Amino acid sequence: MVYRHVRRRGERSSPHPTREKLLNTAVELLGEVGFEGFSIDDLLTRAGVTSGALYHHFADVPDLLEHAMARRFPIGVLESVAQLREALSRCSTLEEYQAAMRQVTAMSQNPSNRARRMERAHIIALALESDSLRQVIAAQQREITEAYVEVLVEIQNRGWLRADLDPRAVATFLQAYTLGRIVDDINEDHLDPEAWNSLINTVMLEALSGPGDH
Repeated sequence: MVYRHVRRRGERSSPHPTREKLLNTAVELLGEVGFEGFSIDDLLTRAGVTSGALYHHFADVPDLLEHAMARRFPIGVLESVAQLREALSRCSTLEEYQAAMRQVTAMSQNPSNRARRMERAHIIALALESDSLRQVIAAQQREITEAYVEVLVEIQNRGWLRADLDPRAVATFLQAYTLGRIVDDINEDHLDPEAWNSLINTVMLEALSGPGDH
């Protein structure tokens, strides 16, 4: 799998194949075993490279991990935007749009995405302590938000989103309530997924829909 990423300051426009192999392998390992289970020995074995190659392309192990975390950050989110865009392409009426939005909500809020939400929250927390990670995460966040805004503007132009709402604010809201579900993720007695989805659909399809100025 090829992972999307925003090129960091000082990163070559055509990265070395070995560097890319190390990064993609690190991204895969982090997805499989998480930060606590990550092993440099496992990384080198799977990538088929030496430790010398690692230190040739990265300042140290934390530098490698920071780059890998930056590449993991948008995983899943841009896919959700693509699902929203694809669903919208199939809609010609408000009723079709509402049905499509309910499907998108069910997919994006699926309990199986719990680990991904927790990882994103972890990366954001780490970025608060690292200027370099924060800068690349900020760049990726802009890309994610702009992708949402593009779709939301189209929805607004069709009259299915209130005209008095700022698409960028709505885009931020969409991401905030999804990431914010980690409040329930850490509970032992989890919220009923249907109750959560019903609330989201009520907000998105009733409170935020319509021609404007409610």
